[in-house]
Amino acid sequence: ARVDWVELPQEGDEKVGLDDYLCSHTVEDFKKLPISKIRKLTINEMIADATPEIESSDLNAIIKGMARLGSETEKALYVNRLHEKTNIPVKAIRDELKTLTERQERKLNDENIVIVHPSYEVSKDYVAIGFKETYVSDGKTKEKNIYLVSINNQYVAVDNGDTLHIEKNRYVFDVRDRVLMGINERWGKKKMHDFVNNPTSVALYQKIKHIVRSYIELQNEAYYGLASAWIIATYFHRCFNAFPFLFFYGKKGSGKSRILDLLEKLCFNAIKVKGITVASLADSLDGLRGTFLCDQAESLSNPQNEELVGILADSYTVGGGKRRLVHISNKNRRILEFETYSPKAFASFKDIHPDLKDRCVQISMLRAVNDFPYPEAHLPAWSELRDELYRMLLTNWKEAIKIYQHTGDGVTHRVRELWRPLETILKLERVSDLEIQEIKNAFLESMQETQAELTEFE
Repeated sequence: ARVDWVELPQEGDEKVGLDDYLCSHTVEDFKKLPISKIRKLTINEMIADATPEIESSDLNAIIKGMARLGSETEKALYVNRLHEKTNIPVKAIRDELKTLTERQERKLNDENIVIVHPSYEVSKDYVAIGFKETYVSDGKTKEKNIYLVSINNQYVAVDNGDTLHIEKNRYVFDVRDRVLMGINERWGKKKMHDFVNNPTSVALYQKIKHIVRSYIELQNEAYYGLASAWIIATYFHRCFNAFPFLFFYGKKGSGKSRILDLLEKLCFNAIKVKGITVASLADSLDGLRGTFLCDQAESLSNPQNEELVGILADSYTVGGGKRRLVHISNKNRRILEFETYSPKAFASFKDIHPDLKDRCVQISMLRAVNDFPYPEAHLPAWSELRDELYRMLLTNWKEAIKIYQHTGDGVTHRVRELWRPLETILKLERVSDLEIQEIKNAFLESMQETQAELTEFE
């Protein structure tokens, strides 16, 4: 390696710095100064200059240079020559060389390891989703995880371990004790491989809006579009910094549970519950990164659920709603962290806790005038729609991230945070500006009802 070195002229006995020199000289004067070529010594030259009295820093420089060599034969030759010049035992040189080589390899590996969540991860460079697969081997049922990664305009399926090598990077899926969603419950292995072979997608907003309209009666026409955008957005929620909750509020028999059942069929990794503990909430959402649907949410107003409500209220933003606990095993103690950020929807015939409500888009429900079919789980339409939703995510995540950066005009603070994911999906799906404005108006009207404000006394 060669470098150019310029020696600045001294003024008397004082050395001059570049800034001082340029205060009294021009750049042209500087360019006229003599240039010295300085060359870094090769390993051969450093060993040739070595003596039994070699400084430790010089010895370390030689061994570091040897550690960077790829050829073991070349390393052995240098070890013998260094021994002859310095009288340092060959074993001592080899041990030090081995230590430095391992340290360099470990540093290189650490720099190129990318930790990936096994269920769902999005970054500026890639998106990854994972599932659990149950299969039969030697007459016994076994389980393994399979993953699909979209990176560098290619789609890679991984079903033989929790590591993926692409170019210089090693992607490691951080499984821990996490249990993933069964692939046949949501997508299907054949459909996943069909996508890898033919990575295409279609617009879904109008189709999903038609499905919602077929099973549920909503009081405001714009709510059908809002709910449809929300369903699609659950697949993209890791592209956003925050995500709005839905709150279906109405008397018994108004269709609240029915719409949660519909959301369970369509939303990303959806789980529907009627009661849940803090521990099971954290375990489920940390493992699945899915959509949390809570029926009979009036129970959350119970004072005993104060901790649960606090976690849920914080979990509308990335990094919010985290739960930490101490794990003790084999006399070791370590802190485990569980995240709960995810899309969430609640249904209740009573008002819910105000800390939770002001993260929600409230959709008031009334008993339908007409009869609607029930969204039976066995219908093939759900599987077909989920297939198209996965395809949309895997082919459009970069575009969604790009659109998201330019959303939220005209609204501020938390309302802006909650609106931006919906606006992103509506623009991604090329919905008309008029319809987007109607949905935004319905969203803002709901926000006026849900945002908790201080009383005059407070």
